[in-house]
Amino acid sequence: MGHKELIDTLISEGHQKVTLFCGHLRTDDGAMNVHFIISEDGDTVARNLHEAGGYSGWTLCDWPVSHPSGSNLEEIWALNLSDREVSIASLDLFAGW
Repeated sequence: MGHKELIDTLISEGHQKVTLFCGHLRTDDGAMNVHFIISEDGDTVARNLHEAGGYSGWTLCDWPVSHPSGSNLEEIWALNLSDREVSIASLDLFAGW
């Protein structure tokens, strides 16, 4: 799913603030870059895998897990979903990097 659909879905699910993180996901084939959207209560609510040729698009997920303090997640920035247009523009800007 694209940025606009992701933001609209998160808003419709009642999320008000989320945070964009970057990290690595280990697979049988090694590791890949992945971006996570994490809710205010710490649940991972969306992910975007970096596959060969680009990003896969956003996928909703419900991972109510705590992230260990030693994890390699790096916070990119917080998104205030009450300002929909700024949230979409922020993800568009990030995707252009």
